[in-house]
Parts: sequence; C-alpha cells; structure tokens
Amino acid sequence: MKQMPEADVHRAAAALYNSLRPVPDLEDADPFLCRSKEWHRIEQDPASRREHRKQVLDLVAGAADVSEWAVELGQCGLKPFETYAWKSENAFDLAVQIAANAALNPAQRRELIRAVHAAVEGTYRRFFGMVPACESASTR
Repeated sequence: MKQMPEADVHRAAAALYNSLRPVPDLEDADPFLCRSKEWHRIEQDPASRREHRKQVLDLVAGAADVSEWAVELGQCGLKPFETYAWKSENAFDLAVQIAANAALNPAQRRELIRAVHAAVEGTYRRFFGMVPACESASTR
C-alpha cells in the first residue's frame, strides 16, 4: 500500500471533522438559548428573539477552527482539561488550552496544569507587563 504523509491524513481528518458541522440557522440557537432563565421573557418578543439568535450565530461564525487540534488530541489519546486566557486593556492577547493524558491521576494532572499555567503566566507578565484576565479589573 502506498503511504500518504501522516500530517496530510490528519489535515484531511480535521477538514472532514470541520465540514460535518452544518451551517446553523437562526432557529438552531433556540434549544441553547432556552436554557437561560431569561428566555421566557425574550421568547415572546420577535425582535429580541431574532437579535439574540443572531448574537449566538455571530459568536459561532467567529469561533476559532480548532478541528485539526481536536483530531490530533484524539490521535494522541489526550483530553482537554483547562483553558486560560490573558487580557490586556480591551483585547485578549493569549489563550492556552491544556490537554493531558486522561490516564494521569488527578494529582499529577493538577500539578502539571499548575506548572504550565505558571510558566505561561510568568512569560506573559515579563513580555507584556500585564496581569492575567482573572486578576485584571477590566475583564468584567
């Protein structure tokens, strides 16, 4: 059998994975919006309902394509655990998603995640002179 480079196979798998998600319609947001305690008020007003649906679809349209990363995680037997984001005045500068072997015991995983977070945070503070979003008063 002739071989393709593994990276090409992974890219194809990522593209397929990404293509399996249908382009959502406005109404597709309803099952997720109705989870809000406020939905009963919004649902009765067509203009508000449409605007909230559009907001959801705009967020989906602007979402980062991480399909190749997801395929690689699965191939390597890794599971995503933690996400951290660092923000300056009005924009996020950096986000890190940490994935680890699901077989690690929880204490090992927590220690590993803490170490990665501390290393990235220290570098971020050194490079940008900023505090992480979780410490910044301008994040909420």
